[in-house]
Amino acid sequence: MANLKKDGNVWRVQVYVKGARDSGTFATKAQASAWAAMRETELRSQKETGIVVGKTCRDAFDKYEKEISKAKRGYRWEALRLDLPPTLASIFPLMF
Repeated sequence: MANLKKDGNVWRVQVYVKGARDSGTFATKAQASAWAAMRETELRSQKETGIVVGKTCRDAFDKYEKEISKAKRGYRWEALRLDLPPTLASIFPLMF
């Protein structure tokens, strides 16, 4: 569901699809509603297929290493295990 509202001299749009949210600002109402329709479709397809567009396993591994693994005692060894060859980790799409 998209929510459009005028915020000063820009249009703010918020899209919500069962557990996923996104927002943006646009110069015209037409641009805002077109983006909202496109983004809502993308979010729905991600929910149905479970594949996150534009994200790979490499992205997930890097985020995990930076945010979670750094706090662990075995960080060094875990980082080595997460460091897969670039071709292997970058071809698999991220699924949730």
